[in-house]
Amino acid sequence: MGNKPAIGTIKDSTGDFFITRTINRPNITRYKTSGKAVDALINGEIDVFVHDAPVVCHFAAMNESSKITPILQLTTEEYLAWAVNRSDTALLKSVNEFLDASSQNNSLQTTIKRWIPYL
Repeated sequence: MGNKPAIGTIKDSTGDFFITRTINRPNITRYKTSGKAVDALINGEIDVFVHDAPVVCHFAAMNESSKITPILQLTTEEYLAWAVNRSDTALLKSVNEFLDASSQNNSLQTTIKRWIPYL
């Protein structure tokens, strides 16, 4: 598509907000799900899919035979957090124990590498 590739993203996601603010042109398609956007990329309906790096890496790994590849140029940084009902002390304790154990034995990094290999 020359110098104006067709861009796909997920409606109302941070990728959508980023593209809308930085790219001033109408050739952006917004999808409801990542799966639909990836299908559109594989089928040549869009040239680029902009979304969260872990999601893009996951779909690239799942669709290696389709010759899609992640370009890991991180354009924003987002912090994630867990929230639990403060009255559910048993769940809060379990979550904190999991996080402590994961940071001590590096299992979180192993899990990330297994499920998001391109990241």
